[in-house]
Amino acid sequence: IGGIGDFVWHTFFGIEAGIDALLSPTHVLLALGAAIVVSGQLHAIWYRDTRVAKIHTIPVICSFAFTFMVLTFMVQFLHPFYNPWLIEEFRSTNEIYQGTGVAENIILTGIFMGLLLSTWRYWKFPLGSFSLILGLNVLGTTLMRGAYYELIPAAILGGIIIDILYQIFRGGNHASKHRIRVFGILAPIALFTVYTAVLVLTYGTWWSVHFLSGSILITGIVGGLMTYLVMTPDDAYFR
Repeated sequence: IGGIGDFVWHTFFGIEAGIDALLSPTHVLLALGAAIVVSGQLHAIWYRDTRVAKIHTIPVICSFAFTFMVLTFMVQFLHPFYNPWLIEEFRSTNEIYQGTGVAENIILTGIFMGLLLSTWRYWKFPLGSFSLILGLNVLGTTLMRGAYYELIPAAILGGIIIDILYQIFRGGNHASKHRIRVFGILAPIALFTVYTAVLVLTYGTWWSVHFLSGSILITGIVGGLMTYLVMTPDDAYFR
């Protein structure tokens, strides 16, 4: 439907460019189709009984990475690793640039933690998974932008910290409500602490320490609140 519709759309309205190309209705349908295709292995872990059917690790990691990439590609105009508004290059008297920077952090947290937390009950990722997933994602954004290559190792380092936190708090006791809550808070804080530190040290910043620290802390609040989507307070599955 998206492909045929895109041909018709171009015929009547012309070919899109810039953000128009991301938000064109037929392109959104194409992205939805792509997300459905690449999320197949990730989707399977919710339904497959691992006691009788083996789920291979690499396809699940790749599925997570590709699904994450499709989603963040479509909102690249609000991707903090694509538009790092906090650096001196974007200094402005217009506070909308600061607000957009915080919105970017919140949106990426929502997408990444949403995908991750949705697997908590059913799958345990091996050590190194999230450094690979985040590294591939930011590699794509920096290649598209042609700048800010320092953010590639920043994403990998942030992913390594998340990997360690995940192994500690997910552990073998996946039914602990306290573990998932703490992980939900610490994981995005870790990622954006590294992200912010690398940008400030490399490019400088025009944001105040109040705004910088708050833009990091708010991601932890968002991550913590998102744990309630997969574990309600009275959820008998969790202890």
